[in-house]
Amino acid sequence: MSPIRVMDLGSPGKTYLNPWRGKIDHTAQIAVDITALTDDEVDAQGYLKPGVPLTQAGTLVGTGDVVFACTIEPLNVLNLNPMAPILFATALAAAGTQQIGVGTIGQVNRAIIEAK
Repeated sequence: MSPIRVMDLGSPGKTYLNPWRGKIDHTAQIAVDITALTDDEVDAQGYLKPGVPLTQAGTLVGTGDVVFACTIEPLNVLNLNPMAPILFATALAAAGTQQIGVGTIGQVNRAIIEAK
């Protein structure tokens, strides 16, 4: 039997607003290099935030890039263990490349995406 533990799930692993409006018509799986992300895209509890815009190559959208897709929901990409805390930067550097489900066709609320 494991001990009872109390976790603060209100912050920073908060509940995110859904950036998607209406139906997501198509989804895809793309390889994303998690080590190239920052705390703007991954929260302190290790979750990739919803609405992160990505290119088809799985990189963050930069100036002049075309948005291929956005993440659909919060995804646990760092698998942090609250009972054995490690540094966020250490966990991020060890995360490697992961297959992430993304939405490719649909409408998103830009204000919600930019508010992260």
